[in-house]
Formats: sequence, C-alpha cells, structure tokens
Amino acid sequence: MAIRSRKRGWRHLLVLALFGFYLLAVLDAIFFPILIPENWPANLNTAETVRALHQVNWIPFHFGSVADSAAYPGANLRHIQWFDIIGNILLTIPLGLGMTYFRRMDFKHTLWLALAVGLLLEGTQLIIKLILGVYYHAVDINDVIWNALGVLLGFGIFQMWVYIRRSWESHKNIKNLPLS
Repeated sequence: MAIRSRKRGWRHLLVLALFGFYLLAVLDAIFFPILIPENWPANLNTAETVRALHQVNWIPFHFGSVADSAAYPGANLRHIQWFDIIGNILLTIPLGLGMTYFRRMDFKHTLWLALAVGLLLEGTQLIIKLILGVYYHAVDINDVIWNALGVLLGFGIFQMWVYIRRSWESHKNIKNLPLS
C-alpha cells in the first residue's frame, strides 16, 4: 500500500500518515491502560466471569439506572451520558472518512463496515475483560451503535465533500469554455 501511495503523491502519504496516527490514538483511548491484577490468573473463575458478563450493558439505548448514580455521587448523569455518546461518535468519524478515502465503498459496504467496527472495538474490550477478570473500561452495546453512527457520518461527510468538489470543478470548467 505504501508503494502505491508514493505514486499518488505527498498529499496521499500525508493523509496515510495522519490516518495511522489517528488509529494509534484510537487504540490508546479505547484499550489502554490495561492493568493486570496482582492475583491474576488466580482471580479468574466462573463466578467472576458471570459477574463480568453482568456488568455489560446488552440493552440498546439503556443508559443506566438509579444504582449507577451511586458510582458518580454529585454528578449529572445526563451530562456524562451525552459526553459518552458524542465522544463515541466523534471517535469514529475519521475512520469513516479515512476508509472511504482509501477505498471507495458504497453505502451498503460502509454500513457493514460501521457495524463491524463497533462490534470489533467493544468485542475486544469484552475479551480483555473476560481474560483479565477486571477491566477499567465499560463494555456497552450503545457504544457499538454510536461508533457505527460515527463511521456512517464520516462516510456521509466524505460523500458530500466529493459531490461539492465535483460540482465546483464542473462549474469552473463550464465558465472556462470558449465562446463560439
């Protein structure tokens, strides 16, 4: 891919490098720190696995309960929820932009990619939680939805950019036609 990118010019290589840094930042934000318990792997047992699975929010658009407010005393849970929603969407918009930039895709393929991205990110977090028995990131089906929405928004932004650019170039070319 890098060899093919060199033939496309320095702008393409710059976008490729920025996209690579973005991917590293996403991995850092989502998966790290990974803290291994002192008693690992002795802490792993069936009861701990069941407890870990019960901590996962499997219900779409369920944002917590009164019990969750005890974890954040004095905090406005609505603000925390909106911060989480917007953060998850913003996290994956560049992925939708970048994937569409590097490989042209139609909406159907992008929809599957968006769903796969959300499932991959949250699924990996769940696997880490099950392997370690403890994990300091919440695993939530809503994050899958918001991550997928971010990828789709990135795709839409890229498609609008392409449409505007083509319209502008065709308009510019029409103005430059010689009058006969």
